[in-house]
Amino acid sequence: MKRFWKEGVAVGLWAFDSMVYLYAISLFFYYLAFIQKNRLFQRFGMVTLSLVWGLQTLFFVWRGFTQGELSLFTLFESLLFYSWLLVGLSLAIHLWFRIDLFILLSNLIGLTAFVLAFVAERNATGLSFPEELVSELLVIHVTLAILSYVAFSFSFIFSMMYLIQYRLLKRKKWHPRFRLPSLEKAEQFSYHFNIVGFPLLAISLLLGLIWAHLRLSFNYWFDPKIVTSFMILILYGYFLFLWHRRVQGERLAWTNLLSFLMVCTNVVVSMLWSSFHRW
Repeated sequence: MKRFWKEGVAVGLWAFDSMVYLYAISLFFYYLAFIQKNRLFQRFGMVTLSLVWGLQTLFFVWRGFTQGELSLFTLFESLLFYSWLLVGLSLAIHLWFRIDLFILLSNLIGLTAFVLAFVAERNATGLSFPEELVSELLVIHVTLAILSYVAFSFSFIFSMMYLIQYRLLKRKKWHPRFRLPSLEKAEQFSYHFNIVGFPLLAISLLLGLIWAHLRLSFNYWFDPKIVTSFMILILYGYFLFLWHRRVQGERLAWTNLLSFLMVCTNVVVSMLWSSFHRW
């Protein structure tokens, strides 16, 4: 946060505080909409979440004008961009699915990423990203990685909905007001998002390794961020393997949840232990 004060952008700080409050308010409204099935609460949640996305969009525009470009090279910017994509796409998907629990979980993940962005900024080393390391290859690498994480997030949400509905049906506590997708559709959507995220992450890692080979002079193979990234790829590859072996049900859903847990671990590793992903 000190960087913003040094730049004299008090309005920017106010905007970030506003986004946190709007996120929380949106979560509250969507929670009420899910519990009570009240369309008024759903509309309030949609409006507040749309305001969050609008403020995030203005931030990226402002940052582009003041700095000339949006690099996405810092963990702070990457997490904000991830949150922006997640919110925008979840709003678009919600217009199609109309599932309150879907956007409630998306909102919760987006808020978590938003808060982590501030933690990353506060714990930043204060060093700017070296200009000699910047390249189009790196931009594509980062962008594809974030897109894959968004796809994995949506896949995780559908697996969560699968497990919730499965347990409710098993305990005979199902009620039509929950309006969740069928078990079959939840599983299919989970697979479809993973089939998008897996190649995006694979290409991102390949381009990242090429960039590292060309630009870095030290041994980067054992960097914790790289190790956990390959673990993510292996876990999601195992998920797709199980799918094509026609393994379904709880095992597939829990495999997906474990894979997303590794995605979250990867973010924490970037914040605390990575040698060159913390600029």
